[in-house]
Amino acid sequence: MYLALADSSITHVGLSGFSPSGRIQQYIRQARKDAEMGRISWEEAEERMNFQYESFKKYHSSDTTANRSLFISWKSFSKDRRADLLKIDQPIYVVFGTSDIVSDDCDYLPLDFIAAGKKNLTIKRYFNMEHNYFELDENGDRDYDKFNWPKMMDGFWSWVEAKSDEKVN
Repeated sequence: MYLALADSSITHVGLSGFSPSGRIQQYIRQARKDAEMGRISWEEAEERMNFQYESFKKYHSSDTTANRSLFISWKSFSKDRRADLLKIDQPIYVVFGTSDIVSDDCDYLPLDFIAAGKKNLTIKRYFNMEHNYFELDENGDRDYDKFNWPKMMDGFWSWVEAKSDEKVN
């Protein structure tokens, strides 16, 4: 994403399992969803959320980020990326499994692009798949025999080829 902003020779942008609002919010959202579905108590959800808030504070503390590269990584992963994404002019392909917690925010991305008058976004959903494109069984567990990374990458390359053809024609 940032390479495309910095280098106009980048012709296409592909984002897989992208979290537009940042990674920390997904853990807060997951705790909330787990409580709503009765998988955990609201008290446990609150504990999980409070843990994320405290972690987020650490990631933004200059004392800890100066000494821990892990915190620097998490700080960078936890930024809201929507405004930066809207600055990109190259075609953008956002692909995700619908059972990945980040899919909620990915589903809302077209609204940001429509409001900004941008038409360079393609969304590709892989239904009933999680973050690494494993299909889920009837219990919601990963089916490790149904791995779809190759299918996802083939879809991305087909999109790149189609978008490249559009520019030529």
